Amino acid sequence: MIANISPGAICFEDTYNTLNYANRAKDIKSVVTRNVLSVSNHVSNYVLIINNLKQENEELKRALQKYSKYCDVIK
Repeated sequence: MIANISPGAICFEDTYNTLNYANRAKDIKSVVTRNVLSVSNHVSNYVLIINNLKQENEELKRALQKYSKYCDVIK
């Protein structure tokens, strides 16, 4: 860290606050951890998952169409 301070008496308060901040900042410690993802599904399983989601999407579309026709009959 680089702290910019002034030797002038007129800037005493700013210099004092800067030095206090720099003193606190030097005590900051960072912990580095490795970002590791655990993959529960293998890539080949994604094809099956995508197909299941497409099938579910089609079933929901059909159910929505039935509900829409039912609502039109009631009106």
